[in-house]
Amino acid sequence: MSDKPRYFPNDSPTLAKVSDPRSELIHSLTTIILGAPPQNPWNGQYKGLFTGPTSIAYVFLWLSKTHPDLVIEGKSGKEWCLEYLDCGSDQIALIPEGIKMGFKNEYVASRAVRAAITKDMSVVDEVLAGVRKMHEVIGEGENELFDGRAGTLVLLRTVRFWVPESKERVNEVMRMLCEHIIPRRPWTWHKGSEFLGAAHGLAGIVLQIVLCDLGFEEKLESSVEELLDQQEEDGNWYIMMGSSDKGGYVQWCHGSPGVLVSLLPIRDRFPRLKEKLDMAIEKGRKNVWEKGLLVKEPCLCHGISGNMLVFEKDEREHFMSYATWERVQQGIKDGSVIEANDHRYGLLFGEPGRAWAWMVVDTGENLGCPAYSADV
Repeated sequence: MSDKPRYFPNDSPTLAKVSDPRSELIHSLTTIILGAPPQNPWNGQYKGLFTGPTSIAYVFLWLSKTHPDLVIEGKSGKEWCLEYLDCGSDQIALIPEGIKMGFKNEYVASRAVRAAITKDMSVVDEVLAGVRKMHEVIGEGENELFDGRAGTLVLLRTVRFWVPESKERVNEVMRMLCEHIIPRRPWTWHKGSEFLGAAHGLAGIVLQIVLCDLGFEEKLESSVEELLDQQEEDGNWYIMMGSSDKGGYVQWCHGSPGVLVSLLPIRDRFPRLKEKLDMAIEKGRKNVWEKGLLVKEPCLCHGISGNMLVFEKDEREHFMSYATWERVQQGIKDGSVIEANDHRYGLLFGEPGRAWAWMVVDTGENLGCPAYSADV
């Protein structure tokens, strides 16, 4: 980013409001449909909930719950969800090149979302059989979110949340994965490094195991405490264990926003650490408030749409006042906003993530982070 500041100053004496969040939501969803319409085969990558048609279908799945009567370009959220699931995902192999699990696995992700929207138990069976097979074939493999077992837990939880009658069978497969992951700390990723954040690290893996609700908290308590001990003085978190970097990133994938989104849903699960957790969350929120209005075009992974999720209702709306369509377009035009240039229609990097953020603001509800802490 050269000399350009990473964030806008957040020094207004009052909280900003968004005049019409519903219109912003509709505009965002319409942008997706017109810019990346459902087609078979898909004109782009198939990468599960990360990017591609399944990541868009996931947003419309949730729209069918939060806004069941909302019609976009003539169709409901459920109808759009089904259309994006019919873009060739059924032709993707279970074991793709590279043999990876995680929420980027198109075979499992597309079937998880299809099971959620249709409640079809035969599709649930395909998901569970696919996960068991992948677990067997992959061996040690990865344990993080994108390409590892923690991300597969996200997909299983999606099935369990939307298809309650599958709970017992899903829990059995979840337990199998959790029992594989837990004893394999340190959970390393890229070049054997132990990352701390949501996308590839300790915070994300711990969260996914705890949200399985299978009683593994005692085995994870020391890991949570270690994560808290890695918080910097300014409230941010280092990228990797051991305070070995000075990245200064304040975003979901690396830094305080992702760690906070991980800690908030589980802050009451560790009674001995409750005071320490509350202090870390307060300190981290201050860091995001001061440095989290990022100048990158709003997205979940590294932008305002993801950072706003660490706050409550009014603060979330204040952050999203910087992410309105008009303000972003003006910022791109005058150079104050850095335009996104990859995965524009993917959930993590693009417009679907912005649509999710507008769903949160419009409903006033804490829906969690999609493909991460939602579906609970």
